[in-house]
Amino acid sequence: MTEHVSAEDYIKSRGGLINDKDMPFSVSHRIKMHILCNYSRHSRRKDLLKKFPSQVPLAGFYKNNKINATAGIFGEAPVFLMTNAAFFILHDLFNRILSYKNTFVEVGDSSVERLTEPSLINYSDNLEDLYCSHLNCTNREYSLNRPVNTVRVEFANFLTFLAGVYLFEHELCHFLNGHILFSKRKNGLGYIEEYSEQHDGYCREEKLINQTLEYDADCIAMNRCIADCFLFVDNSDAIYYEWKEFCKCKYDVIYYLTLAVQSLHYIRIIREIHYGVGDIKDNAYPTHSMRADWCARVTESFVKKRHKDLDVEKIKKKIEEGLRDSFSYYTVIVRDVISPSKTVDGGVGFLSNEELIQMSEIQKCWSNIRDNLQEHAFVNLAP
Repeated sequence: MTEHVSAEDYIKSRGGLINDKDMPFSVSHRIKMHILCNYSRHSRRKDLLKKFPSQVPLAGFYKNNKINATAGIFGEAPVFLMTNAAFFILHDLFNRILSYKNTFVEVGDSSVERLTEPSLINYSDNLEDLYCSHLNCTNREYSLNRPVNTVRVEFANFLTFLAGVYLFEHELCHFLNGHILFSKRKNGLGYIEEYSEQHDGYCREEKLINQTLEYDADCIAMNRCIADCFLFVDNSDAIYYEWKEFCKCKYDVIYYLTLAVQSLHYIRIIREIHYGVGDIKDNAYPTHSMRADWCARVTESFVKKRHKDLDVEKIKKKIEEGLRDSFSYYTVIVRDVISPSKTVDGGVGFLSNEELIQMSEIQKCWSNIRDNLQEHAFVNLAP
């Protein structure tokens, strides 16, 4: 793909945009619109508009069964996309979790739920089958897995919203922090795709750089999402009215956000198992455990610096509960795919020695490339 390819041609080559106009009142369409509206009102997006007055940044959902998301620049048009398959897999996951009697018993009336055991996700050895089954999914096609209680239905929608907001923040960071233009100068590609064949030919040094860029994007995205969630608590008008009851307490939204973000790592675990993780130094992506650890540390740091009125120990407990509960749900629902040995067991500080060593390498890499990234960034980068 060269710099001369237009955004339209790139999107067509990846399956095309999803057109929800035929079902504007569906649940899925409503959640997607709230994700995009949250992105649109964002001050960071306003920074983008100032940089590209002649081009409106494009954000949306597209058809692809091999990629989770994309950030890129084509001509002068920034593009941020999430695949429809990834969206529906996440929504389906939360619906399955909430349709089980013994999960989130404090949300709505769990006693009316039909399932005494969680609904398993059918998984074949072919990863593409899982994504293809959701490629053109509509709201009606997976409604059997939805909870009965309406409050629990909306809670599943809310968690899907949080996961989508995080993913778009992650992709936006790839652009604003100079990752796209930095990568374009190095390899000629004006886009970054999550979990694609784009990185197959990378040497170890290039894969370490990609892990470092993912580290930066994860940390910034988590910071932005915490700020958004606290805004939802402080200003109920900033959140969709059906979700206001989930945004009454900052400690609770930290727990919910942790659960939602780990759902993205759930998808990454499946991809890791499918493609084979192998030596961490030979991966273009950090492990799911590393990413969970980063998000936990960022959350704790954010609260310490900006919300001294909150109890840090209580925040840490909520983070650890979110990590533990999320993976306990995923290991049950996808029990043939994710074993407990592949998941995160606790809170901050659960990384293996190999992962700790790699984290040290990522920190060194950041120090080496940070000034070069700043040349291409639209914001001031972390030191």
